[in-house]
Amino acid sequence: MEFDYRNGEIPDELSLANAFFVNPQRFKSFYTKLVRERLKETKLTECSIYFVIVLDDKVGMSLKELSSYVGVDKALTTRMVKAFVDIGYFRKEKGPGNEYSVTLTEEGMAAREKGRKVVEEVMSYLTSDFSEEELHSMNSIIAKFVKKMDNYSP
Repeated sequence: MEFDYRNGEIPDELSLANAFFVNPQRFKSFYTKLVRERLKETKLTECSIYFVIVLDDKVGMSLKELSSYVGVDKALTTRMVKAFVDIGYFRKEKGPGNEYSVTLTEEGMAAREKGRKVVEEVMSYLTSDFSEEELHSMNSIIAKFVKKMDNYSP
């Protein structure tokens, strides 16, 4: 069977692939644009914002924990932490062994609040047409995908 992609005919299996590969890229581009616009006056970017937001409820998070929460490797986390220490958002404190603990400074806490508001604003815009039931379903589906990815072993 042939499909005419120009007329929007997409087989179900490709539609699912489109949902996972094309739309996330569109989402990321749109999200990046909106977040950048709203963070202009801060020292945060759409990528670095999560390092600040993650420390919200954690005091004394190690680099390893921070890497895990944000989902990046330790080398990138080390560079980001150094940059945030340099601009006055993070404070590094020596822990046991070679471990360091990262906490927010007062300026970092203010940046965190701004970052949280920006993310909330963008996500509120994107989900404004969703019912409570749709939001709940979407969160449940995403949680299942995350669990499946976390439990994957080749």
